[in-house]
Amino acid sequence: MHQLDQLPLEVLFLITSYLAFQGDINALVRSNRTLYHAPWGALYKYNVQHNHSSALLHASKHGHTHLIKPLLDAGASVRALETQNFPVKSSLSANANFHVVNDSQFGYFPEKDKLREKNKERHYALLLAAQGGHFTTLEALLSEPCPDQACTTTQLRVVLHWAIRSHKDQYVALLLDNDAPLDPASNGKEELSALGVAVEAHYKAIVPRLIELGAQPGLHEIPGPIECALRMEQRKIAKFLLEGGIRQTSDLGLIHAAENNDNTLLQLLIDTGADIQMYGHAALFYAIKSGQYNMVEALIDRGANPHLSLTLIEHGGSRCLGTTGFAVWFHHLDILKLLLAKGVQPEIEDLCVAKEKSFEQAKTLLLPALTDAPGERKEDVADYVNRQESARELAPENTLEVTRSLLDPDVYDEHGNCAHQ
Repeated sequence: MHQLDQLPLEVLFLITSYLAFQGDINALVRSNRTLYHAPWGALYKYNVQHNHSSALLHASKHGHTHLIKPLLDAGASVRALETQNFPVKSSLSANANFHVVNDSQFGYFPEKDKLREKNKERHYALLLAAQGGHFTTLEALLSEPCPDQACTTTQLRVVLHWAIRSHKDQYVALLLDNDAPLDPASNGKEELSALGVAVEAHYKAIVPRLIELGAQPGLHEIPGPIECALRMEQRKIAKFLLEGGIRQTSDLGLIHAAENNDNTLLQLLIDTGADIQMYGHAALFYAIKSGQYNMVEALIDRGANPHLSLTLIEHGGSRCLGTTGFAVWFHHLDILKLLLAKGVQPEIEDLCVAKEKSFEQAKTLLLPALTDAPGERKEDVADYVNRQESARELAPENTLEVTRSLLDPDVYDEHGNCAHQ
């Protein structure tokens, strides 16, 4: 071994290329100080080729920034994943002392890996560096220019969402400067955009920057940032988003205004694109449920159709009721009178509900109307809207997701849990 350090570096690299195991390379470099420094390039390449860039993951996790560039130069991939069959471990020393960490120092814990697989966790260099608080390491990883080695847009999106949720200003700025995607991962309803994450995380400071960069909610993001802000009582943020040109994704904003008899919000939603004649129908049912007489009247006058039906979810099942049926179910006699005065035709089902609820005054009002002209089955809100959208040939980005049902508040128990099965 003593004479090996007299060999040219080219010969040493040739020798290391024939070694079958990384442990053999470790034994070689531990021979003396000269050999310790010489074959590092071979170690980097071996780790990339045989250990799936595990050293890069280890360096990212622990903030060993000085190892990032040589590993990337050796072909390591920033997009490499820590998976069930490949825990983060490395044979490269993080410190410049005469010691090389070997594989045996990193235990393999199948129980942890099974848990990871169950939770669908995917750890990779960017996320490990960010979560570890290693900003310069993250910068180094993001500097990789080779498309085959650089991180994926999916990974950038996940780390951006993590940084937004964590209110990490410096990290968010870095990721945005590196073109982290602002759109959701897919068109699924539960997939959030960067803007949606910011609102959900109460990260108000980043919202103007995201809007400046052109952020918009996903096509089917439910609830969208505006609706989410309203639901979380962030009224100023909702107004800022609306005035900033962020589009509504569903009728949940109208429903929020209707339930709370908020005419100011209703007008703002209308002024920024909400069409009551197209999307105000479910809101009408929610206004009835909440006993908002003035809002019910205002919605009908603005074009909400009172001659439709909506699914009511109750204990043990569901039923389809019209607006008069909802007024009876929730014991709002004044609204029932208003609907009848507006020419809404009640159904036999409404009378059954009145009997079920022992609502004698409602029965008195309903019987003459049913005797005069038994009503036909009323069209469902969602079906009606779909038909209207088709007639207008609206593009998907110009439509709103329509609420298809209403959950009876009595379905919740005293702890706020839904008892509906």
